[in-house]
Amino acid sequence: MEVSRRVSARAILLGNEAIARGIVEAGCLVATAYPGTPSSEILPAVAKYADELGVPMSVEWGVNEKVAFEEAAAASFTGARACAVMKQVGLNVAADPFMSIAHYQLKGGLLLVSSDDPGPHSSQTEQDSRYFAMFAKVPCFDPATAEEAREMVFDAFDLSERFAIVTMLRPSVRVDHCRQDVEERITPLKPGEVKFEKDPSRWACLPAFVRINHPKLNQKMLDIREAFETEFSKYNYEVPAKGAAKLGIVASGSAFAVVKDILKGAGRDDVSILKIGTPHPLPVKMVNDFISRHEKVLFLEETYPVMEMQLPDRTGIMGRWNGVVPGAGELLPEVIADLVAKALGDDSLSVRANPLLKEALEELKIVPRRPMLCPGCPH
Repeated sequence: MEVSRRVSARAILLGNEAIARGIVEAGCLVATAYPGTPSSEILPAVAKYADELGVPMSVEWGVNEKVAFEEAAAASFTGARACAVMKQVGLNVAADPFMSIAHYQLKGGLLLVSSDDPGPHSSQTEQDSRYFAMFAKVPCFDPATAEEAREMVFDAFDLSERFAIVTMLRPSVRVDHCRQDVEERITPLKPGEVKFEKDPSRWACLPAFVRINHPKLNQKMLDIREAFETEFSKYNYEVPAKGAAKLGIVASGSAFAVVKDILKGAGRDDVSILKIGTPHPLPVKMVNDFISRHEKVLFLEETYPVMEMQLPDRTGIMGRWNGVVPGAGELLPEVIADLVAKALGDDSLSVRANPLLKEALEELKIVPRRPMLCPGCPH
């Protein structure tokens, strides 16, 4: 199935709105979710865009993340494109069906959107949903911008149907809540035939079937890794330095957008950046080739060293695994700037707090406001 690529308009959208727009335009027929920041705005936006575009979608909140995911999975068994949306700790609740569904031979595209909260800003953990993708053997897309998140929705659905496997889109809080000028398309994808066919070997995760399907899943991971190496250059690509570069940076998600801006603002064109938009399965050949051409390589990813863990040899790599990159907390611009400054031996890149600004804030005596739940929040 192909999506119309005609442009109808451009609009400044919240990252979550861009994801929702992609879900509707990609021909998704069933969208479910359980609310939780930073993902809460996605499902209401799906309902809004489905109404505007006249798409006959089923859009509903689940009583919890597990139920929401199971509803979406059931829809995919009929050949309908479906998605489930939740925050990272919600994936803990949905872990049981999520781990099993990877072994199924899906019919319609199935997308899980799991929004991470490095920091954290409104969560009880900083856990990394990409670990769940590794755990379950599921391909994962990691957007750096709102526009890229929307575009990845299309490719995630296509990949799901191509390999009959659930796919994950893992935006972080900075992608969810940024705003960007985003392309909007005229015609959503027209859904194909929707029909359920009874086939226990395909839809039941019983031991006898798992013994057959697990080797197939392993082969899917190898095939998807090869596809990520060769077919996804719009998400995995190098921003080359001018001339030879001693330092190379491998970055994914919002960290890529931040480090690119920092280097551009400092006028440093002597650093190469390898952007990775598909951290699992990692395009290892591409990453190893990049590493081999640089004396030092800095890995920037949130929140855990997921890309680093997939490398057979981590010699010479600076990242979270060896403590160079902090093992906790969000990779804010000032954190990334300090890491790059140390790697380059250039203190001018470091971002230092302005004492005058601190004094000015203290003089304002702003009354602190406690965190609040959104109206109607079931939490």
